[in-house]
Amino acid sequence: MDSIPITLGNVIFAFAGASFVFLVFKFITAFIQMAKGIGEIGFNPSQREEVLMDCCLNFPMESLQMDGSIFTRGESVRITTKKELVYEGQFVGVNKSEMLCIITDKSIIAHALGTIMKIQSVK
Repeated sequence: MDSIPITLGNVIFAFAGASFVFLVFKFITAFIQMAKGIGEIGFNPSQREEVLMDCCLNFPMESLQMDGSIFTRGESVRITTKKELVYEGQFVGVNKSEMLCIITDKSIIAHALGTIMKIQSVK
């Protein structure tokens, strides 16, 4: 049985093909997350104030009226999504794309308002 010689070109071609498949998979998963209106980004807790200022710029509306209550920037809230995910953190704001942002101790969460079933103040 004769073996087929593997050339450097074959290795490079296989690497390029695998990289392409990985990038396509990564793009599809990112698109699905964006379509679901879910975004969660981690950050270094020592940079919390800087991250909070950036979030305030991206989510400039300081208050939100929902379910007969008004939520304002800095208020502790708990949100429940249609997929029954529960997030608790500090309300940052809302933007023109109807995305709500809260910040926790370790991450920033942005959710489409249409995916939020319940929001409540946490004392």
